[in-house]
Amino acid sequence: SPNGPIEEFDEEFLRSNGGTSSLNDIQPHLWGSEISSSLTFVDYDSVPTEPESVLAVVDLLGYTRQTNYGRLFDVRVEDDPANLAFTSLEVGMHTDNPYRDPVPGLQLLHCLVNDSDGGDSQLCDGFKVAESIRHDHPGAFELLSQTPVAFQYLEEGLADLRCRVPLIRVDARGEVIEVRYNSRSIQAFDMPPDLMSDYYDAYRILGRELHDHRYFIEFRLDAGQLMVFDNQRVLHGRSSYSQGGARHLQGCYAAEERGEPDTLVAACLMHDVGHWLDEPDDDFGIHAHDDLGGDWVAARFPVAISEPVRLHVAAKRYLCTMEPAYHDVLSPTSRYTLTKQGGPMSATEASQFADLPFSDAAVSLRRMEDDYGKSSDMVAPPLSHFRKLIDGMARRSDSDPTSDDDE
Repeated sequence: SPNGPIEEFDEEFLRSNGGTSSLNDIQPHLWGSEISSSLTFVDYDSVPTEPESVLAVVDLLGYTRQTNYGRLFDVRVEDDPANLAFTSLEVGMHTDNPYRDPVPGLQLLHCLVNDSDGGDSQLCDGFKVAESIRHDHPGAFELLSQTPVAFQYLEEGLADLRCRVPLIRVDARGEVIEVRYNSRSIQAFDMPPDLMSDYYDAYRILGRELHDHRYFIEFRLDAGQLMVFDNQRVLHGRSSYSQGGARHLQGCYAAEERGEPDTLVAACLMHDVGHWLDEPDDDFGIHAHDDLGGDWVAARFPVAISEPVRLHVAAKRYLCTMEPAYHDVLSPTSRYTLTKQGGPMSATEASQFADLPFSDAAVSLRRMEDDYGKSSDMVAPPLSHFRKLIDGMARRSDSDPTSDDDE
């Protein structure tokens, strides 16, 4: 609160007491076809071929992210298929639900039956392909990482989902953070004429590399086996198969899919607490609620929780600079408050923000809470689901309001 305790932390303290290593310090291990010989398969033995078993696995990770396909979807041949996956034809490398922002993260596919001839699963490390393009075709990489393109899913009367993003997403340091590709959901390119020819060349390079045997692995998924992969990084496909034998997979997406630390989950829950700590500036709340909330949380919880809360408005400004299409997916309220909060950052401000302790956590908070949290089809657990987590991290002292029994 305005009259509550105020704590100040210098940069060295924040970096050394974050509780978790910065995501920026973790370099992904890039892989290609060379890992094929070292793949390990583990059968899911509890109820290995029972329908909806995959949902029980999600319960071990978090909870199911519901989409327009429901809580889970079936991958099998259908008489009147609305999706290429519901045929026995080959399915090229792709990202699921590319028309959503954020795109679903952890994806699970569980094999119930596979008596088919063919139908092998394929996985490709999109980050590996992106880095290869950066090295061999720097001009194409620049176009693919800076030029937004549109994706859409349209089902008359039921769903009209759209987003506009670059196919390769990078952060302020230039590190690849997402690869998104789906030739069936992408829309006609809408860009200046002088870019069009070069962009088509870059798009063809990306499609060719994603299907190059150097970069993907191929294997048979048998009944009772389940695979989990990061849909924001790993693209998947399937070889064709004969319809003489049945093949049935069930899949879903995990909502707490990225394995974020408890501190970030707690920050997501409390990031807007500042709106309740003072009189609102207007009908849209307190414009400086980030600092107000950050101070309130800092008095009660570790800095790994308070600093992402403090930086979550700056993260919105940062994302609007680094990913201009991000502005388009903001709600009208968020767009209005952005004008009161300084607007998109300058290039210098964005670079300085990216170097701050907990800036990566603040961006993750923004994607998780302000994007997932505004999804009308999201089925979230009740607050009681998080109570033990919050209680376990709260500071306990005689002067700390969170220790009051009646709070």
